[in-house]
Amino acid sequence: MFNDLETTLSLAKAKGSAPNFLLALGLCCYTEFWGRLVEGIPNGNEQVCFDSFFNRLGWLYKYQRQSSNFQPYRDIRSGLVHAYLDRDITIRLSNGRCGIVGHNYKGKTKYTFHIKTYLTDFESAVNSYIKGLSTSSKDVHKMERAFKGKVALT
Repeated sequence: MFNDLETTLSLAKAKGSAPNFLLALGLCCYTEFWGRLVEGIPNGNEQVCFDSFFNRLGWLYKYQRQSSNFQPYRDIRSGLVHAYLDRDITIRLSNGRCGIVGHNYKGKTKYTFHIKTYLTDFESAVNSYIKGLSTSSKDVHKMERAFKGKVALT
């Protein structure tokens, strides 16, 4: 997964333009997937899964998500999936203070998605989760429940 993301970033740098939309969409999908493992949810409850792992990306992510106007699942994840190009989301292949930043503009929340920052924070959260699996059988059982009935990839 990380190799695919890094390869895409490398190609973007070499060609001078980035597939920002696909990188942001992929990161949102991966965030939801890892939330499934954390929560032990095999199907459904997409927002619960997304929010669960989004909170693990760092305190700024969790803090922003708890504000009333900042709804990354609805506005970003679903915005990217269903609206394709949402005028309220600016996607940049850059670093920022936080991977996703919400700005209130004329009573509406606008977002900036900093791909490099989000990827760094996401990778850190995944590695932390994996490290935690070795010390918590509860987390392992949840992960196994999330995979129950899924096709095994080899």
